[in-house]
Amino acid sequence: MHTWNVRAMFCAGLVVVACACVVSIFSPGAVQAAGGALQPYGGCVAPSTQGFDFCNPGEPNSFAWETSTPFQVIAAATSGTGQVSLIELWADGKKVTQANGTPFDETVNLSAGLHTLTLVEQDATGTEFKSAPFQLSVQGNDHPTCDAPSKPGVNVCAPYPGGCNTEPWVDFDAVGKGASGSVNHMELWIAGNKIANFPGDRISTSLIMADGEIGIVEVDSKGNSLSSSFFFSGPC
Repeated sequence: MHTWNVRAMFCAGLVVVACACVVSIFSPGAVQAAGGALQPYGGCVAPSTQGFDFCNPGEPNSFAWETSTPFQVIAAATSGTGQVSLIELWADGKKVTQANGTPFDETVNLSAGLHTLTLVEQDATGTEFKSAPFQLSVQGNDHPTCDAPSKPGVNVCAPYPGGCNTEPWVDFDAVGKGASGSVNHMELWIAGNKIANFPGDRISTSLIMADGEIGIVEVDSKGNSLSSSFFFSGPC
């Protein structure tokens, strides 16, 4: 099973998310940035038998997972006939995107409304296997506008450091400025697990709940990094 829990916790209310310039800090003990080629992450472990493990949103259920857009889809797959070569994401009968190998860890942008999503894995033999369909209720885009910091580091605009959340999802929005070059990619860490890499200098995604120590790292073109880390308590 996956090592971080994003099962939805449904609460009432509205999160006030203001763009807050967080002082960029070195935090090598909290997060470890890695340069080089981007790889999928997410702490999402493939099942021992053929099928999928869904890490965000949660497993296919009788209700629709709620999120804002863009949002992160993270899942791992196992084939019964060969090594997984790619995973496709389909929404409402149309292919949205695909990623090589497993796990699948991609940012997705869909219009507001109810959508039916399916993952399709293809292995080295050409055999395909589809996940159970699951519904996602996209509530629109509530991500704040996030500006780059005035000096090298990371400006976090969401979630609010030290805050908590009253929605079933958490928005993550941040922009980095390189310490010794242009920003190659950004990294999102939660409770010591790298959740995803984001090419370029910004993060804008949503996860179905998150709790614990958050680390957001910018890695520049020379392999140097700066980060911002803070605690977020999840549901209020």
